Amino acid sequence: MTKLENFVGMMTGHFDNKDQFDKMQEEGKTYPYAEHINTICNDKINNLPEDFKGKFVVEERKPLIRGSFRLSVIWAIFFFVITVTMFLSSAFMREYMYQLVEPMSRMVFGE
Repeated sequence: MTKLENFVGMMTGHFDNKDQFDKMQEEGKTYPYAEHINTICNDKINNLPEDFKGKFVVEERKPLIRGSFRLSVIWAIFFFVITVTMFLSSAFMREYMYQLVEPMSRMVFGE
């Protein structure tokens, strides 16, 4: 297992901050509760090179608002790759991100 696979493996799955939330509630502090579902989504992206080694991860965040999860679900897409400089991963994102979410790509990269 590569360092990248190990890192992404630790951050994918179903998570919540219940322990932290409960502790803050006991101390009388207001703290938001949320559930997170992080999933590798490379299989949803078209035209990745055969030897592609990066990982795309989609995060679904469900914050509890006014006692309900139904009011707000937030999605974020992260790209992870081991590179020499961050510029390389940014260049890759500009090239391939539009295949997953074209309007988001235009908004992020101004294209």
